[in-house]
Amino acid sequence: MVKHDLVAGDLPGGAPSLRRDWSRAFRIMLVVLLAAAVATLVGVLVRDFSDTARRLDRESVTAAILRGNVVDHESTAHQLLSGAVVDRQAFLSQQAGISVAFHDALGTFPAGKDADVLGQAARSWQAALTKAGLWGDQLDALQGPHDELQAELSANSVRSPGTPGRRPNLGAPGDARAAGP
Repeated sequence: MVKHDLVAGDLPGGAPSLRRDWSRAFRIMLVVLLAAAVATLVGVLVRDFSDTARRLDRESVTAAILRGNVVDHESTAHQLLSGAVVDRQAFLSQQAGISVAFHDALGTFPAGKDADVLGQAARSWQAALTKAGLWGDQLDALQGPHDELQAELSANSVRSPGTPGRRPNLGAPGDARAAGP
């Protein structure tokens, strides 16, 4: 059996020893390494959460603005179908602006469910206006009140939740209600 004798410097209060100095240096390096690892992990997590929060905020704001614009445009569409005097050029300009906003928003949202819902909302919005005779050049032929078209447009309204056949809700990204019925 090997006997390990204590070196005189290993005793407390004794002279310094190389073994004790190396042990202390190793413990210090280990603590510094662990602190660096924790700081790196915290930095990565904070950055990832911050990036995700900014992306969700941008998407939510984009969806809210689009929804507001579509609702305003829909109100004007109902006025047109009721035979009220409306600035048709402003209506078409708003329509073009919303189309561009949908296109830009599709570039903002990452590919996936939210972008698919947004694309479906854009197509549904255009289809509902086309069916009502309010898309682009069709507007020139529209004269007087059209109660039947107004009822059909109301059935596809973004403002009438729970109505069968309605357009997808432009709620917050990831919102279960955004997928529609």
